[in-house]
Amino acid sequence: MGTENPDEKPNTKSALYCLSWSTGPGSSTIGDAREGEEAEELSFVPALAVGTHRDFEENARLEAEWLRSCAFRLDLENYRSPAWDAERQQKATEILSGGDLFKDAMDNLAALKSLMDFLATATGRRLPQIAKQRIAARRLFLEVCRTEVPEHFRNDAVYRGWTEEFLPDLDQAEEFIRKRLSESEAVSFERIRDLIVADEPLPEIIQDSALMAVCRGYRDLQLGREDDRDIPSIQSLLIKYYVANGFSEIASQYEEAKSSSRRQLFKHAAELVIGEHAAGDEFDPEEALLRTVIIANPFAARNREECVDYLFEGLGEGGWRFLHDLANEVKKAEERKHRIKTDLHTLVLARHWVDPHCPLWLMSKGAMQVACRALSTGGEWSDARVDERLEKGILVQCTRQPIRVVNIARSDPPGDEYKIKGFDVLKSVFPALESALDEDIVIAAWSKV
Repeated sequence: MGTENPDEKPNTKSALYCLSWSTGPGSSTIGDAREGEEAEELSFVPALAVGTHRDFEENARLEAEWLRSCAFRLDLENYRSPAWDAERQQKATEILSGGDLFKDAMDNLAALKSLMDFLATATGRRLPQIAKQRIAARRLFLEVCRTEVPEHFRNDAVYRGWTEEFLPDLDQAEEFIRKRLSESEAVSFERIRDLIVADEPLPEIIQDSALMAVCRGYRDLQLGREDDRDIPSIQSLLIKYYVANGFSEIASQYEEAKSSSRRQLFKHAAELVIGEHAAGDEFDPEEALLRTVIIANPFAARNREECVDYLFEGLGEGGWRFLHDLANEVKKAEERKHRIKTDLHTLVLARHWVDPHCPLWLMSKGAMQVACRALSTGGEWSDARVDERLEKGILVQCTRQPIRVVNIARSDPPGDEYKIKGFDVLKSVFPALESALDEDIVIAAWSKV
């Protein structure tokens, strides 16, 4: 019988030998940086650790204590069973994929012990709370937490601590970990996107994940481009005018336009933070985030422990092919005008689609194209590409377009950029807008057409 202490350094060799819990480095797409920007963080590249909320960290700590104490009751070095000896590598893959556990409870406890050893390594500690390894650990705990460990397989010191300090509160712990298992299993790219679109609270358990980094990127893109309709603006006044004059459908059309804008901005944020292929069972957003950070700004990434670990693990598991694929992505990034692969046209449209002071969804096609040119900040602009995106229906436009012309002027000091001076609106709408003007309301000038 062993005397292993759960507070001691984990047996890394045992963790990696018994079961292959690591998924290994994967591949993704491109980020953005310019050579020489070593000290500057790019706006879309998020901090790799975003879980700072006290409740989030405390819940993660409490869960880890329960999982470790339960697992370390077993002296894994002395444990033997036919199924464990013969099937553990195959079962690791199945369990991580959400498949069946071992049939024998003690084999499942051995799997939990091995998995907790892995989660204590540098690679394991970096995994977010929604990682498949942590989900598997929760499943295993709920399966074996009431399993009695035979005396000849016990780690005596831990077993006594489990019996005296943890076992009396096991009912509450099971409920707590079952809830976290349910929350983590329910997380998906699509669900988080839908919550963003609906403006609903995000689950706490994603706070240290790449999906949370995408959400932060979305907030950065969306910030200041969407306000409540009650804020005085040309958009709010036009909506009030149409509602007052019998076109009540504009309220629901506004909600549809806003949702379509949010959906496109979230998609764009995902492409910036974790790459274009942000879907599929084989896609690992955590690895994609690290890869994006490295390609976006290798000068800053070299000072990040997570990125350095990723490179060494990739080299160890993938050899020269891993470095070859990564170098090819860097080469493609350097050949582009902007290292980040960005759909500028969709981004400008989505950011300003329901912009209170420049609402593209209420404009005619001609007015919208002029506005987009003024709103874009660099890059090659094409009216034809705007038309293509509108024809796809990815953004919901109002069935009425009262803004017919956008008036622009060169920026001051003069340069290649333009700024929007005001709008020409339909004659039928103009009197209502004109009467709504107030000295305390700052709204772009308009005229009637």
